[in-house]
Amino acid sequence: MSSIPPRREADPTPAEAEPARTPDGDRVAFDPAGRPPPGDLSRTARRFLVIAGLGLAIVLIWLLRDLIIVLLLAALVAGGMYGVVRPLERHVPRLAAIGLAYAGLIAVLVGLGLLIVPPLVDQAAELFEQLPALVDELRQRATGLVDRVGGSGTGDRLFDQLMPAVEDQADERVFTLPFTILQVVTNAAVMLFLSALLILERDAIRRWAARFLVARDRRPALDLAEAATTKLGAYVRGQLLVMVITGVGTSIGMMLLGVPFALPMGVLGFLAEAIPLAGPIIAGVPVLVLAFLESPTTGLLMFVWLLVLQQLEGWLIYPVVQGKILSLSPLVVVLAVLAGATLYGVLGAVIAVPIVAIIDVVLREVVFPIRQRASREDARAAREAGLPGPEAGRRPARSEG
Repeated sequence: MSSIPPRREADPTPAEAEPARTPDGDRVAFDPAGRPPPGDLSRTARRFLVIAGLGLAIVLIWLLRDLIIVLLLAALVAGGMYGVVRPLERHVPRLAAIGLAYAGLIAVLVGLGLLIVPPLVDQAAELFEQLPALVDELRQRATGLVDRVGGSGTGDRLFDQLMPAVEDQADERVFTLPFTILQVVTNAAVMLFLSALLILERDAIRRWAARFLVARDRRPALDLAEAATTKLGAYVRGQLLVMVITGVGTSIGMMLLGVPFALPMGVLGFLAEAIPLAGPIIAGVPVLVLAFLESPTTGLLMFVWLLVLQQLEGWLIYPVVQGKILSLSPLVVVLAVLAGATLYGVLGAVIAVPIVAIIDVVLREVVFPIRQRASREDARAAREAGLPGPEAGRRPARSEG
């Protein structure tokens, strides 16, 4: 009688087999043909796509940097105008409130233009007419000072080397000045229009941004956006007030001391104050040059006046107006301004600090709390499931006893 061979255990079916995994440990669903199903990407592939997407986004941002700068400036203007539009919305529809606020802004700008532009143009024309004589006088005094330090003839040789490059730069700037003015006016008009649209469509923008958050985080995020918009508007209005005080103070000091061209230099001081850190230096140097050309005593008095004005701004005006608005350390401000100036010159330096302040608020009030809450929920779920939580691998702290 033939013996019956022992029964072999069947090989595990594909459904019973140990699921395949990628080198990163991700599970790959079984396919009869041995291929992962469509749409199932490994972690490496997902990381590659994320990195590629970030690279493409950086390239697009760089190509559209001019438009992005105008949009960021429009956001600053919208933040400043929001504090004016919001009270008006309690009495009239939003569109009418925006129209009234921007009509008032344009009326103020036109009024200031009619008041300031005619004497400004006259003084600026006189300044350009006297500029060659002022440059010659400045060169003579600087040459004498250099000759005292480096010996006779050193000053003339130094200026003979520097003046051709300076004259070429001046000729180029004069040639491109009309186009620069046209570009500034066009960008200003576009910026005002975009800022009005941002205020008009702010609810739609917030709802679109809230879609990226879970339902329980949307209301706190919207409240935070409202508070951030109010804070941004307060910053813009405070900065504008500081600029006005600086420009008016500079003009008043020059008029009291008899220094010419007080109005153009006051406008320069007003505009330069928008540049953090470097603005007072940019505006102060030409003012001091004009004052010292009058007399050394006038130059010293003008220096003292500007120093007192800057101290008043730094210790009284700036802390009261903006001290509690932006909670940024001086190091962060310096690095932000340097980065902005490196990337996009003067405009980059102007918008760097508000952008960093907004990023700081978003990180502290949105990103970090969400991550901390997610970590706590993961730990609680792990404890409920009987799994070791994130604290399991930590050694208990030693007692001091």
